[in-house]
Amino acid sequence: MATKSLGVAIGEKIRELRKAQRLSQMRLAAKLDVSYQQVQKYEKGVSSISVERLESIAQALNVPITTFLPGVAKEGVSARMTAPPIADDERAILDVYRKLKGRSARRAFFEILTLLIKSRPLLRKL
Repeated sequence: MATKSLGVAIGEKIRELRKAQRLSQMRLAAKLDVSYQQVQKYEKGVSSISVERLESIAQALNVPITTFLPGVAKEGVSARMTAPPIADDERAILDVYRKLKGRSARRAFFEILTLLIKSRPLLRKL
């Protein structure tokens, strides 16, 4: 149930807009004064993008910078981001995690849960 990182989501949006405008990576790179390889890295989410660079990309693609930011309304005002409701058992797991002291204890808890998820036969016995 992994979600895309913000960098990957922004990169995909850059690619989508670039292709919609029939711009090659080389042409976009020229507008940004970077190499086309750098544009590839942005689009794949490999290279992080500074706010200043994202603003340049938005200008080059003739879109508002908010186009790249999930959870922001088109008018530029933050939209209320809603998460799905948390079930009681999910809340219990979160409460146990929050009560753990120290990074190593939390990491161990996470690893145990990860192993449990991967061990389907064990889950069936429970």
